[in-house]
Amino acid sequence: MTELGDNPIVLRIDARLKELGLSREAAAVQAGLSRDAIRNLAREPNRKPRGSTLERLADVLRVPPGWLLTGHDAEQDRFTQTADFSPSPATQPTRNDVPVMGTAAGSLIHGDFEGFAMDGPIDYVRRPPALVDAKDLYAIYITGDSMSPEHKPGDLRFVHPHRPVQPGCTVIVQTRRWNDDPGQAYIKTLVRRTADRIVVQQINPAATIEIPIEHVHTVQRILTINELFGV
Repeated sequence: MTELGDNPIVLRIDARLKELGLSREAAAVQAGLSRDAIRNLAREPNRKPRGSTLERLADVLRVPPGWLLTGHDAEQDRFTQTADFSPSPATQPTRNDVPVMGTAAGSLIHGDFEGFAMDGPIDYVRRPPALVDAKDLYAIYITGDSMSPEHKPGDLRFVHPHRPVQPGCTVIVQTRRWNDDPGQAYIKTLVRRTADRIVVQQINPAATIEIPIEHVHTVQRILTINELFGV
C-alpha cells in the first residue's frame, strides 16, 4: 500500500488536480465524498472506485470518467456498460449550484487582517448530500495556512448563514468599517461574543483577535464534514 499514487487512476487524478490547482481533499469534498476519499484510493494500487464515485470525481476534474479509469476517452462507453462500475441511482450526484463567493486567507499581518472580499461568485460547486434544500448556502476556497491543519490551502469550505453559531465553531466573519465599505471576510474560530466585540482565534501564527462589534457585519458558520453528509 502507498499514499504516493501508484494507483494509475490516482496518477491521473493527481495530474488533473495539479492543472486545476486543487488539493485531493478539496476535490473530494466538491465531489460529495469524504475528504480522504482520494487518499484512501491511493493506498491500494489495484483498487477501482465505484462508477458513481468515478463520475463525481470526473465531473469535478472536468474530464470523462472513462479517461480516469483507463486513460483513453474512447473507453467511456464501455465503462458505463460494465456491471462492476455501474452507477447506483441512490448515489447520483446532486446539482452544481452552490456559489463559491471568494478565497479565504486570514493571517494576522501588521496588526490587521488579510481577508477576502465577498464580491460575487467565482465558481459553482456541487451541493452536499445533506443540504439539498438549504437556503443561501455558499462556499469559499482556503488560501494560506493561517488555519492549517484544520483548514488547509486548497480546501473547499461550505458556509450556512442560517445555522446557529457557538463558541468553538469555525466561522466566516464579515466586517465593514463604514456604510459603503465592500467589507472583508475572515476564517477564524469563534471564542466568544460580548456586547461590544467578538473574540476569535487563528492557528498560524497563534493569535487571539478582538474585533469591535460595530465593525462586524455577519458571523456565519462553516459546516463540518458530518454536517455535509448528515451524519
